[in-house]
Amino acid sequence: MIESMQNVVVQQVCVGTSFSAALCSHRMMLERESDHCLLCKQEFKLSRRPKNCRNCGGLFCSSCSSNKLTLLRFGYTKPVRVCHICHRQIVHFEHRPPSANSHHANGTGTA
Repeated sequence: MIESMQNVVVQQVCVGTSFSAALCSHRMMLERESDHCLLCKQEFKLSRRPKNCRNCGGLFCSSCSSNKLTLLRFGYTKPVRVCHICHRQIVHFEHRPPSANSHHANGTGTA
């Protein structure tokens, strides 16, 4: 479990009498950690600067991270930059029928 938490930032912890929960987000990659866009693989340079996706933390060029979404779970109340991959996943999840969303969100495999 420690390895799976390696690139995660714990933002808040809640402890109850019968449960514990942590609000986590991905660690933002630093510019020095990648010299190319994680999606299109084009090299970063003065005219192509890296941008962090506020959902996954990855580094992308502006073309591959041109979408914006409100990410309330991370405290973003206004639309922020997200990569095309995260945008597609979030929009797909939000447009599923309510029973499918709760089924997926609880992670139990049962409705």
